[in-house]
Amino acid sequence: MGLDIGGSASRARLRTAEDVIDVRGPGANVATLDAGVVDDRLSTLLGQLGEARPEACCAGAAGAEVPEARSRLRDLLERRLPGCRLSVVHDARLVLAAAGVE
Repeated sequence: MGLDIGGSASRARLRTAEDVIDVRGPGANVATLDAGVVDDRLSTLLGQLGEARPEACCAGAAGAEVPEARSRLRDLLERRLPGCRLSVVHDARLVLAAAGVE
């Protein structure tokens, strides 16, 4: 699964054996928003994906450059996605990867 958690909008894409599911929601900047707001917004976003449980997730997140914020987001995702291998990076890394820049 891929998560793009921005300041103004968030997106999730989940690939299953049968489908590709894309969902959208409001921004959830982990460095600037209250933890409860981030939790609510990401819970709603992930809830739109149904019962599917991904094996791995890369979350590119606005605010993830702040170590404490990145840690809070990782903790939240670990609770929401038990057993999932997680990578949490700044959302700019998603753009760089898409452009072929590592």
